[in-house]
Amino acid sequence: MKGLYLLIFLSFQAVAIDFDEKYYEQPVREVSVIVTETGFFPDQMMAFEGEKLKFFITSTSKKSQCMVLQKHEFFVAAERGVINQADVTVDRPGKFKFYCPSFGHEGWLTVFKKGKASDEIRKPASVDDDKPKYWIPRDYDGAESR
Repeated sequence: MKGLYLLIFLSFQAVAIDFDEKYYEQPVREVSVIVTETGFFPDQMMAFEGEKLKFFITSTSKKSQCMVLQKHEFFVAAERGVINQADVTVDRPGKFKFYCPSFGHEGWLTVFKKGKASDEIRKPASVDDDKPKYWIPRDYDGAESR
């Protein structure tokens, strides 16, 4: 099977959507953000070092709002009824604030350091010398429940 297909019925007409496989040279994380009168949703996000973040941002407020990402030269407007897209690559680990200077809304993007692959083969934690480990309550007397 080359790709995934989705069949949608709209007004009694079948529409086929083809979801072909995509390959990226750099990992891409897509994030949807809604800006409201009370703040960002979500207001806590995470990514890994070296990922490209693709933001899709909209607003529920009639007032113009935005999103600025600290230390990344990233700004995108958030408009009611419009989905704006902006991309940024996070190249260093840390905790970065995103905010709207007009309204004082803020949230945090945590970027984790990318780990290295290991060749070590680990055994399950419950296995040690072919004898499984079980947790037993301290007051267990070994009698069956009555």
